[in-house]
Amino acid sequence: MIFKVKKRNGKIVEVSDTQIIELSKTHSFERMAPVLGLSYGSLNGIINSNKIPVCRDIDRYYIDPQFLLSELKTKSVSEIARELNVPQTRIKWMLKSHNLMDKYYEVKKERSLPKFNFNYFETIDTEEKAYWLGFLFADGCVRKSSKNPNHNSYSIILALQRRDLNHIKKFKKAVESTKNIRYESSNKSYSMHLVSTKMFDDLNKLGCVQRKSLILDWPKGVPDNLMRHFIRGYFDGDGCLSIIHNPHKSYSVSFVSSEIFLNKLRFFLNKELKVTLKNVSKINPDKKYGTINFSKYSDMRIILDYLYKDSNIYLNRKYSRYLKFLKYKLKKEFRRDDITGSKIIELSKKLSLNEIATHFNTSETVLYKYLKKDEQWNNYKQIQVSKSKYTPIQISCEEILNMYKCNTIKQIGLQINQTTTAVLNFLRKNGYYNQYKLIKMNKRPSKITDKEIIDVWDSTIRNAAKKLGMSEITLGKIIRKRNIKKREV
Repeated sequence: MIFKVKKRNGKIVEVSDTQIIELSKTHSFERMAPVLGLSYGSLNGIINSNKIPVCRDIDRYYIDPQFLLSELKTKSVSEIARELNVPQTRIKWMLKSHNLMDKYYEVKKERSLPKFNFNYFETIDTEEKAYWLGFLFADGCVRKSSKNPNHNSYSIILALQRRDLNHIKKFKKAVESTKNIRYESSNKSYSMHLVSTKMFDDLNKLGCVQRKSLILDWPKGVPDNLMRHFIRGYFDGDGCLSIIHNPHKSYSVSFVSSEIFLNKLRFFLNKELKVTLKNVSKINPDKKYGTINFSKYSDMRIILDYLYKDSNIYLNRKYSRYLKFLKYKLKKEFRRDDITGSKIIELSKKLSLNEIATHFNTSETVLYKYLKKDEQWNNYKQIQVSKSKYTPIQISCEEILNMYKCNTIKQIGLQINQTTTAVLNFLRKNGYYNQYKLIKMNKRPSKITDKEIIDVWDSTIRNAAKKLGMSEITLGKIIRKRNIKKREV
């Protein structure tokens, strides 16, 4: 068979298959091409397209295409080229000449996909798996995308608001994913996208299906001993522990889901925990989803303890609200059972009101209410007066004003064992407050002359400040500002 090849310069070269076969016995392909007057690519094209049975023992660059594909599943083109000591272009040319480029791109795409444990939901046998299954039941999305008619994409998506970024990081760590977490600027949220047919099928078998909002059913394949972790995961996603201020502070626990799911959930909680069997309230009469609410304290306490007590994985903000719920109810129990006016009176003989409030885990305002309610307020005031460490002021107002010329009110209070407020109140009560203000006006830094400062500045600034009845810092500022020099002895 004769092959005609037109070269770039317009010259036509004729080559027979017999020539090619004979030359292949003694020449490599690189040497055969110039002998026949062809380029290396043209020669390989003739051989491969016409399946000419050449001898490849001498072609040092020949690579078996199937071997190449199997190697590309785990290695890059550059790594294979380095191992086989051939050019990278030669490898791609081999794939192209055997019509294997489509398969090469498929293998490359699979190899470039992020790695994760796609068997994670194959069996639910740990607390962590049960929890994340419940969370995906609530806030997850399993989706089959078929934009390409020849290829379906099966994805699992978990998207949460910005403040719950750490929770998505926990999920990423659980499934051992190397994929980056996306930030959606349009709705200020973070999301995790996993692509896996195996995980998609496993979740479908467990009951986490596409477009599940109105048809979600009770999970399959979750052991009874792990069911509380599944429900906690669901509650963290689509449950609510809300604080109601109408008219007094109270709490409410609620679940939102499809009617089917909520009916099975309420019967499960009634059977396992003996809580009140609540009816499902429809959010919209036309839709098949609703909510169940628990507002009785005993029911809420049992449910929340069942979900969160001794648990290892949870949504941090829901767990912190659970702790607040426990603390608030603890306060209410103390108030109802332990606090009486007589008990406060007894404790007030040894403790301050703040210490008593800490003892009962409540506030001072609440203690005042109990004292007035039990008619113990006057007794409490008498005890406080008797406990007072301050004695009545023994000196006259004139003496205080004389002392004030050279001291501050705070210094006077320390000398006579009184507070600043007590001294001022004493002056105000006896009609000497205006005289105090007049002395205070004359003691202002602007009223003090340089001569007065130099006269009292015989040793240290501290002593001078005491004599002038001002602080050391204030006097120092005046001296620096006016550039006053100490009198030389």
